[in-house]
Amino acid sequence: MARPGRLTEEGRPWMTDDQKKCWRLLCDLFGGSHHIFTEPKPCAEGIELCVTDTMTTTDSSNLTRFVLLCHDRGIRGWISAASSHYIRMQLWARKTRQGRLSEKHPTMETSISLFRRPDDDDMGDV
Repeated sequence: MARPGRLTEEGRPWMTDDQKKCWRLLCDLFGGSHHIFTEPKPCAEGIELCVTDTMTTTDSSNLTRFVLLCHDRGIRGWISAASSHYIRMQLWARKTRQGRLSEKHPTMETSISLFRRPDDDDMGDV
């Protein structure tokens, strides 16, 4: 099935401002809309799309960059298997940094402080 027109950083006409915010995060993650080859779909108030890209914490570091971008922009990101060759990415923009779990998205600094124990050092004896 052909895509309805070229995807740009502005997204699709059906996208709300929050969905466009999610779309722009994906464009930044993958280096522009021209590197995203599947059509985004609405997913409740967010968006969803399937990609064949690998997600790593080093090398291309897409996984790390995805997590950092989500925390920086207050967007909840979800990655799951779509098939043996595709991963499904779902994103929802959050409106606040505090409050109910279903409405907030913490900053990276808050998340790190909750994750690390006081006696943890950065890398130990590596």
